[in-house]
Amino acid sequence: MADRKYKIQTVCGLIEAGELGPTLTHEHLMLEADPIFISPSEASSQHKTHMPFTMENLGWIRQNPYSYKPNLSFMSEKDTIIQEVMDYKSLGGGGIVENSTIGLNRDLTFLRKLSSL
Repeated sequence: MADRKYKIQTVCGLIEAGELGPTLTHEHLMLEADPIFISPSEASSQHKTHMPFTMENLGWIRQNPYSYKPNLSFMSEKDTIIQEVMDYKSLGGGGIVENSTIGLNRDLTFLRKLSSL
């Protein structure tokens, strides 16, 4: 265990702590969070779980973030994720702690690819 002292575990392996750089410490780059979906309590709001995102709908979405299905899935936005990680890196960003657990269907292969960009 001594060989791990002052090391950081990444998806690509161990690195020296000094190599990490500025770090975002609680991110969800991609996830599928259906397990935390909460069905709206009012029957009249059931249709709102999949409504388009508009300024008129923003209030309801903010009050019911776990009832709005588009808030719970970031799996189809890989090109956007890559661009945002590249922007972060170009501005001096170092590490990103991807905090999505097993139940949120993280994609470790994709996260490893992001780490290699």
